[in-house]
Amino acid sequence: MNWINVAFFAVVLTSITGSCAMALWAVFRSALSRRGIELVYFFLKVVLVLYLVPFVYGLTVLEEDARTEKGLHMWTAPELSPFFESFGTLWLVAAVVIVLYRIPEFVKIFRLRRGDVPVEQEGAEQFFREVCADLGIKRKMRIYSNDLCGCPVLTGLLRPTILLPYHTLSNDELRMIFYHELTHYRKHELWFKYACECVKIFHWFNPLVYCLLSVYTDWSESNCDLLTCQAGAKYFNCRQYFAMLLTFSRTEEGRVGYLNSYLFGNKTELQRRIERMKIYKKRKFSRAVMSMFTGLFLLGSSVPAYAISATVTSTYETAVDSSLETMFDDGVDVNEIPETEAEGVIGDFEIQLSPEELLALRTPVDYGDSPLLRSSSYMNINWTLKAGRVRASKDLYTYAGNAVRFSISVSGLGQVGVVYPDGIYHCVQVNNAVASRNYIVPTTGYYFLYVRNLDSKSVKFVGPYWN
Repeated sequence: MNWINVAFFAVVLTSITGSCAMALWAVFRSALSRRGIELVYFFLKVVLVLYLVPFVYGLTVLEEDARTEKGLHMWTAPELSPFFESFGTLWLVAAVVIVLYRIPEFVKIFRLRRGDVPVEQEGAEQFFREVCADLGIKRKMRIYSNDLCGCPVLTGLLRPTILLPYHTLSNDELRMIFYHELTHYRKHELWFKYACECVKIFHWFNPLVYCLLSVYTDWSESNCDLLTCQAGAKYFNCRQYFAMLLTFSRTEEGRVGYLNSYLFGNKTELQRRIERMKIYKKRKFSRAVMSMFTGLFLLGSSVPAYAISATVTSTYETAVDSSLETMFDDGVDVNEIPETEAEGVIGDFEIQLSPEELLALRTPVDYGDSPLLRSSSYMNINWTLKAGRVRASKDLYTYAGNAVRFSISVSGLGQVGVVYPDGIYHCVQVNNAVASRNYIVPTTGYYFLYVRNLDSKSVKFVGPYWN
């Protein structure tokens, strides 16, 4: 279940990053809007991207400070793994339920398309091709009339189509409608709407994401209004354009599917769009200025999530160190476990394991090739083995020159040791005693704790293994 741990941890960090970005956007929205609608909309897209891309998670797995000592990542730690598995499973199940709940929405879209009929209005096809050429759209798109649509709509991700109401429109209205809907297509707005829906599914536990789609739709329409009026300036002005929108605002029925692109959301939203256009002033921004503000925006939203990850990881390290320090009542320093022979210790051995034994070590649990998914720097075992049985731990990733330590209480005759990457089993054999060793590893790689029951009865192995 390690992949659930990793996925859930990545989603949590990404959710924190996106929420910080959303908060920054909300704080500076007024200031940005005075600079231009397109600037507000651009940074809202950045917020959406930060909700989708696990940027901070990538930093945590690359930066040494975000790991616990010797390569352990917090979400793979034995003590925290059950927590991440439980909440990760809950997150996954809820996400699947939400997807199933959304299926009727897609069914509505398919039902909407059943009413498509060829546009019969004279000149509509010609206006459509002229606007496509004016906007530089070379892809062949189709337009249909549909009696289920109360207002024009752009629908279809893979086969984008514009649906018109089943009544006659003036030539000017057709031209403005085509400029509006094709601007949405040119800016890939439907893809971004579906991205917003993905954010709601993955981050269902975050209350901020539930307003993301409505906010995004609102500002995408304002941005589209601006670009439409600029692109069609030789045919109509802003007053004529919004007069056309107000005409359709009287017909709010027949709006099927919120994952389509309509001319307007509701009258309140339309009023906001008109007010934004009133205060709009054309401004130019250099790429250097935009890059600088984007970098600051990314930095301001990522640092809190990264700091939380590093702090929690550091807290876990401290807790593990404290537990190790109190593990032995005799006050022995866990970094300097003595290797003096005690009663019940028979001796040390180096045994070359057969290829079959080495394969068996790795076969029961496959953690993939990434040390980020496999490594652990501390584990506490509590195994009971029947006579003649063996058992191996999860592999522990450590670096050359570091120590691999264990202190395992054995209730009978058995061997406890570490399997090196070269297949040699370094072990100590004891009889009803504590097996404690401190091995300095020669090479960087994966090391297994490996125990053997050499007794004629069941033997219990209990204790820690760490590096």
